[in-house]
Amino acid sequence: MRIWIFNHYAQPPKYPGGTRHYDLASSLNEKGCTVNIFSSSFHYTLLKELLPKFKLSSVVSYDGVEFILLKTVGYKKNGFARLMNLVSYPLSLLLHLVTKKRPRPDVIIGSTVHPFAALIGCVVAKFIGVPHVFEVRDLWPETFIDMGVWERNSLASKVFYFIETFTIKRSSAYVVLSPLTVDYLSKRYNVDRSKILFLPNGVNESFFASDQLEKSPSSRDALTIKYVGGLDSVHGLDFLLEIANHLPQGYRILLVGDGKDKVRLINKAESMKLKNVTFQPPVPKCDVPDIIKDSDLLFLSTADVFYGSENKLYEYMAAAKPIIVASNASHNNPVQELNCGIVLDRENPAASADKLKVYIENNYEKFDEIGNRGYKYVLNNRKTSILSSKLFSFLSGVIR
Repeated sequence: MRIWIFNHYAQPPKYPGGTRHYDLASSLNEKGCTVNIFSSSFHYTLLKELLPKFKLSSVVSYDGVEFILLKTVGYKKNGFARLMNLVSYPLSLLLHLVTKKRPRPDVIIGSTVHPFAALIGCVVAKFIGVPHVFEVRDLWPETFIDMGVWERNSLASKVFYFIETFTIKRSSAYVVLSPLTVDYLSKRYNVDRSKILFLPNGVNESFFASDQLEKSPSSRDALTIKYVGGLDSVHGLDFLLEIANHLPQGYRILLVGDGKDKVRLINKAESMKLKNVTFQPPVPKCDVPDIIKDSDLLFLSTADVFYGSENKLYEYMAAAKPIIVASNASHNNPVQELNCGIVLDRENPAASADKLKVYIENNYEKFDEIGNRGYKYVLNNRKTSILSSKLFSFLSGVIR
C-alpha cells in the first residue's frame, strides 16, 4: 500500500512539534506500506525556514520515513504573511507534483489543522483516481467560533464552511481525533459512521523505553510542575501563570517550548513578579521523554478546542506522572476517570490553586501509584503500533 499524507505541519522527531504522522508512517512501513509525508519546510514553532533560499522542495528520509519538504511563505506572527503561508502550501504541493515524477499512491490522506491540505488532497485524489481520506484534526471555522474569534455568520466562517462542505462531500472516508467530530460529521453532513475511523493521538514506543531519570528528591513543599509544548493562545496558558501567583514559591513552574504567545506570556510573568515561573527553549521531540520524566507533575491546558486530540496528554501519561488538566474538552480527557491526576476549573484560578495545593498535600506519597494508572492506560490503548494497525485495516477497506 502506497500512502500519501498531506499535512502542512508534520514533523520528524529531530524537531519540536507534532510527530503523529511520522510515528504512524514508521509503524505502517513495518507492515509493508510506503508512506510519503508532504509537509512545509517552514517550521511553525521555531518560525524558521529549513530549506536553502532558492530550493523549492526537498526529499528527506528520517529512519525510513520519507518527508517531502515544500517551500512556503515564512512569517513571524499572525497576519497576512501567516495567511500566505497557509495558501502557499497547496500551491507548492501542486508545483512539486507537476514537476516531479512520483509513483501513484493507492490512497491520499489530507489532514487539517488548516483545511487547505485536505482541500488539495481531495482535488489531487480525484484527478489521479484514488480515494481521499479526510483526517479531521481540527474544524475550521467551528473551533474559531467556539473560541469567540469568529462570528458564526461572518464572511470568514462562510468561506471555511464552504471549503469544509466541498472537502467532506468529495472524500471517500474520514479519520477523526475526537468523538465529538464523529457526531459532527454524522449530524451536519449525514456521513455514514462506518466510513469514520476514530483514531486519537498516540504515543511512540520511545516514550515508554526511557528509564526513569535520577533526580534530586523533592518534597511536597518543593515540586517541579512542567508544561511542554507550544506557547500559543489555543493552549490558554494565562491560566497557569494565574494559578502560579497563588502557589507557594517552592513550587517551580517550567514552561518548555516556543510559539507566537511566548513573548507576551514572559512579559506577563514579569509584570506579575512570578519568581517561581521559568521559560525554557523548545526541545526536539526525541528529547521530550526525558524532559517530562524529570518533573513531579505535568500540566496540560487548552482553551475551548473540542475537535482534536491532546498529543501531550498521552505522552504525559506515558511518563507515569500525575497530570494537572485545565481543559473544557472533558470528552477527550480520561484523567478524572482513571484517577491519574487532577482536573482544575479554568474559570477560577485562585480556587484552582487552592484545590491543587490540597491535592498535593493529600496525595504526595501516592504520586507513583497515580502516575502508573495513566501509564498502563496508554500502554494498552494509545501505543502507536496499536493505532497504526487500526489505520492499516481501515485504509485497506477504503482501497477495496
